[in-house]
Amino acid sequence: MTDPFDDPTGRWGLIFHGSGMYRRSHTRQEWAQIADAIRTADLLRAGTTRGDAAWCEVAADTYTRLHDAGAYAHLSPGDQPRWHADEHLIRAWLGAPVVPAGDEPATMLDAHGWQYSFDSGRTPDPADLTILVDLAQEAGVVGAPRHKVSLLRWVDGGVTGDDSFLILLWPPDGPARGSSPVGLDRLVPPPASSIVDRIVGVLHAVAAVANGLLAAGTDPAGPTTDRHRAAQPPPLAPGVDGYQIGKRGRPFQVINGGNGTPGSPPPPSALRMPRRPRT
Repeated sequence: MTDPFDDPTGRWGLIFHGSGMYRRSHTRQEWAQIADAIRTADLLRAGTTRGDAAWCEVAADTYTRLHDAGAYAHLSPGDQPRWHADEHLIRAWLGAPVVPAGDEPATMLDAHGWQYSFDSGRTPDPADLTILVDLAQEAGVVGAPRHKVSLLRWVDGGVTGDDSFLILLWPPDGPARGSSPVGLDRLVPPPASSIVDRIVGVLHAVAAVANGLLAAGTDPAGPTTDRHRAAQPPPLAPGVDGYQIGKRGRPFQVINGGNGTPGSPPPPSALRMPRRPRT
């Protein structure tokens, strides 16, 4: 039986896209090796079609040598998690050729349709921003080991807005940490920037907030207006473990096991069955 990944195009496709089996395709170190392989193939196969068999052969061989040698080991994750968003890795991902090459060579930027959604003449749709953050993490060009970030539209007073976002960080061993509202103007670079520059800017902005949430749970977005301050949950009171949100969105306190503390309401008295009168 013929191995479908035995030819140069199949080898490079497996290297670039990874197995995709419930994990990020590549680590930060592996993406540096992939970026180097793409750059080398572009130099050695200049004048040929990017993504054809000859290009893929050079890229696959280069990556294999770098990977076997453990190149870019300094990019391996350390003890302290950090949300990485290296510009040259993101650009390598977006500019990589789609394989197998067609009549009109295309890049990953074209394959996702981002040349239109992030065009400098328009404001990106909120869904496009969410999908971008998700796919960049799935590929592994941004992120932190065993952590996940979600980009959601901010809801204020039951109204979902298109100009502010909530950034949620999901650590592996605890509840999600949420940011204050992040404005669209802070998240997306101005229209004067190129398409790739805007995408890089979005991922850098998300990384800045994620790293702030990683650092002792601080919120780098920070409330900037009274309206935003009001949107934050009130501080915990003595004897209170946390807050839950009721049906109307109003926070109510969860008392710690009924153990009384100064200023906390007394536990309700036990119900007593009425005694039958003696005759």
